[in-house]
This record gives sequence, C-alpha cells and structure tokens, in this order.
Amino acid sequence: MKKLIFCILALLLLTTAAFAVPGDSCVVLGEELTLGETDGIFTALGVERGTAIELALSRPDAETYFSDVPEKAASVGVFVRIRSGGEGLSLSLSNITGAETAIAAALTAAGVTDAEIVAAAPEETGALAILPAVFKAYETLTCQPLDPEAKETAAAAARGRRALRRARHLKARGAARRHDRFL
Repeated sequence: MKKLIFCILALLLLTTAAFAVPGDSCVVLGEELTLGETDGIFTALGVERGTAIELALSRPDAETYFSDVPEKAASVGVFVRIRSGGEGLSLSLSNITGAETAIAAALTAAGVTDAEIVAAAPEETGALAILPAVFKAYETLTCQPLDPEAKETAAAAARGRRALRRARHLKARGAARRHDRFL
C-alpha cells in the first residue's frame, strides 16, 4: 500500500512539472509594495524588469491559495525559474525569516519541484508570506494548479515552525511559565 501511494505521489509530482519548460521564469510582486520598494525587490531578486513574466498579487488573491494568509503576503516579491527535471529546488531569501530547509520542505510538500526560487521583502517578513506568491508563479509557469490540500499542508508546516519558534522565544524569556498558568 505504501508503495502504491508513493508511486501515485511521484507520478503527480512529475506530471505537474511536465508542462513547464526549463528556463521559463516569473516574478510575482505584492500589490502593496511602493514603487521604491518594487525597485528594491527587483534588485534583491537579481532580475531585470521585462526579463520574466510579471504578475501582481493582491491580498484577496493571496487568500485564495490557503487560509489565514499573513497580512504581508501582498508586500513581498518572488522570482521563480523552472529548472530541468531532477535538479530539485534552489532557494534564496532576503528579509524572509525561517529556515531555508523548512521552507523548501513546505514547498516540496505542496508539489513545487525543480525550480529556482528567490524571495525578498522590504522588511523582515515570515516565510509563510511568500507561499502565495510562489504558488502563483509556479502554477502560472507549469499551467497546472497545485493541489489545494497540499498547499494547506505546506502552509500548516510553515505555521508550525513559526509557532514553535515563538514558544521557544517565550520560554527563553521566562514568559512561558506565566502563560501556562492561564491555560
């Protein structure tokens, strides 16, 4: 049974990227970025305007990808370039908090494979905020929607790590003990 499930998942992942051409690229910019921030995002992404498909991401648009989208989702920029099959994910972050390996694992769980991803924000922003932009770019390039449940799973994984960091921070400050009295 496990082999069957693994084979089905592998087949789904392979067919998702089958419509994309290696080298195709897309930039998704949050609509809440100012003109100056947009210029800074392009610099941070290492991309020149006009060299990739450019899309905008509004807050309502971001909310279609999974529940409880962070407010800063429309204030980030993401560059996605499709890589050849089997090359895996490459991830580079600027002003995005969170472990790159955890973010890569969340993206892989959503079905994002064989892609170079660069994400940036004008100010420190949590990793969860970049997921809608990555999903939008990847779905645009592959012409295939990612599974909604897989996107929710990826978001939950990103939320879980953030919640874990918060709990560790509270514990380090000694606040966790005080907080436990009220639970």
